[in-house]
Amino acid sequence: MELLDHPDYSALASDLIEATINSRWEGPSLDHQLRHPALEAKLNAILETPVRRLSIRRSLRWMAAAAILLLLATGTIYFLQSGQQQQSSSSLVQTITDLAPASNKAYITLGDGKKIVLQELSVGTSIGQATKTADGKLIYGRPSATVAYNTLTVPRGGQSQYVQLPDGTSVWLNTASSITYPTAFTEKERRVTMTGEAYFEVAKTGQTFIVETRSDAIEVLGTHFNIKAYEEEGGVQTTLLEGKVKVAGVSLSPSEQFEEGKIKRLNEKDLQRVMAWRNGFFAYDNVDVQTLMRDLGRWYDVEVAFEGKPSTQRFEGRIGRTLSLKQVLNGLSFQDINYRMEKTPEGKNRIVMLP
Repeated sequence: MELLDHPDYSALASDLIEATINSRWEGPSLDHQLRHPALEAKLNAILETPVRRLSIRRSLRWMAAAAILLLLATGTIYFLQSGQQQQSSSSLVQTITDLAPASNKAYITLGDGKKIVLQELSVGTSIGQATKTADGKLIYGRPSATVAYNTLTVPRGGQSQYVQLPDGTSVWLNTASSITYPTAFTEKERRVTMTGEAYFEVAKTGQTFIVETRSDAIEVLGTHFNIKAYEEEGGVQTTLLEGKVKVAGVSLSPSEQFEEGKIKRLNEKDLQRVMAWRNGFFAYDNVDVQTLMRDLGRWYDVEVAFEGKPSTQRFEGRIGRTLSLKQVLNGLSFQDINYRMEKTPEGKNRIVMLP
């Protein structure tokens, strides 16, 4: 076990175990020399220790473990060679050790289709009518005479991004989200379109403010509210914190949430969970593993797959959004959550949740 946990050999051991299970490695070639005398001595001691009679199932497991340790101790790792062997090796899944949390990746698409990555701009740079500030915010100044429609996007694996719209409305976009808006609100109504999740603090101008999602149009008059409209999450969820909004002809009062025609009254803890992403956390109350992993998949830009039947575990509590993926998953492992991290043949990162 010390050998398998050793930083110099753990990845090789993991590859060997994976390939042995899949029975894909055929021809031996000397690839890695084990140079750790203390560990070799431990292995020799293990192999020389008398073994009492075990059940067949346990014997097979110990035989497999001993075979792997012996291969590592003698410095022999099996890899496929040229020709047909190389073709087979391309189907092997490469393990990965960890993934960093979301980083600054937001970009703006201008009305003419030009795409600009915000992190590549210097402080004070103007983008149309907007300016990038020292803390990375995007601020729109005086409205332009010619109205164009811009789209601010935070991709998967991107940190939340702030934009102040031309009317003074403040918007925070969560990861895997976007908002499309005009460079000037010249109509009777102020109208924007969004995907994903966003928190709004709408400026009072006398004009009705409308947020369009894939299923709802939220009508606003000076208020603070959160909209969660990820397609993979089902219904669009509108949560009012302050002021008044109207959704599908239904008016909401502060601390109320509207989803698929139903209104739910939220307590203070419920509201804190809704707004946790704005405060640097994931927060949960009795959610299943699928919901949890959808959030992690967006934040770490990683695919999520399940082997066998998903765990029936339910989760409650907070998780910091600055943790690495392995730190989060290792914390979950104490609740009987097992996983494997790997890179697909297409080069994408993936978490495989195990039974």
